[in-house]
Amino acid sequence: MGSPMHGSRTIDALVIGAIVLSHACATGSARAQDTATTLSALEQLSFADQLFAEEEFDLSVLEYRRFLFFHPVDSVSDRVRYRLGLCLMGLERWDAAQTVFGQLVETSGECRLVEAALFSSGACYDRQGEGTAARLRYRSVAREFPEGGLADDAQLMLALTYVDDQCWLDAATEFGILAREFRRSPLAQVAARLATESAKGIDLPHRSVRMAGVLSAVLPGAGQAWCGRPADGFFSLLFTSTFSALAIQSYRHDRESSACLLGALGL
Repeated sequence: MGSPMHGSRTIDALVIGAIVLSHACATGSARAQDTATTLSALEQLSFADQLFAEEEFDLSVLEYRRFLFFHPVDSVSDRVRYRLGLCLMGLERWDAAQTVFGQLVETSGECRLVEAALFSSGACYDRQGEGTAARLRYRSVAREFPEGGLADDAQLMLALTYVDDQCWLDAATEFGILAREFRRSPLAQVAARLATESAKGIDLPHRSVRMAGVLSAVLPGAGQAWCGRPADGFFSLLFTSTFSALAIQSYRHDRESSACLLGALGL
């Protein structure tokens, strides 16, 4: 019969063995769970990218946000945030897109993503009609990332914002910069011609909108003729006079419904 000391050692050995085995099983289970989670994340991101490619922006926004919630510091999280911003642009949710792009500019360590976020932010402001803010973003891309893939595009968009605002000399200057400093760009040759044409913008004839309206109120088509479009003015006068005359004739013959319709068309 064994001694009590020997029996105690046996029990201790069994307990330690059970603890080691339990820890090994738990570790294996955790690794398997981590692998399953990783695969699930990759599948989720793939599904979101597929929705993005199909321009299902409302659904892809949900999937990208779900991914970022569960994996906020993943190696591809910045790329996912940029895609999220593009989806919000596709939905014309400009302020939300600006928030996403702004966070990328401030926190991302990838130069290409910062460049792309600045450019997209400028595009958002451009679509919102905020030319000054758009120019700041485009100029940052062109000056801070001259060797980047978007520098020449940003310079072009910068010049076009001046065209939209009819600032012809500023537009000519920016087109000229594109032609000189981005000579290797396929846009350089076009920019040189645009610089020349934009400079001619200051010589374009201008007419007062209010005066054109007053003239058209006095005599239909007179405002268009005064703006240098005599053919449009003639047809305006012809159609307005015709409908008005038919409206008066219908009213005299007690056809009030026809008179109202023709009168509305004439007006």
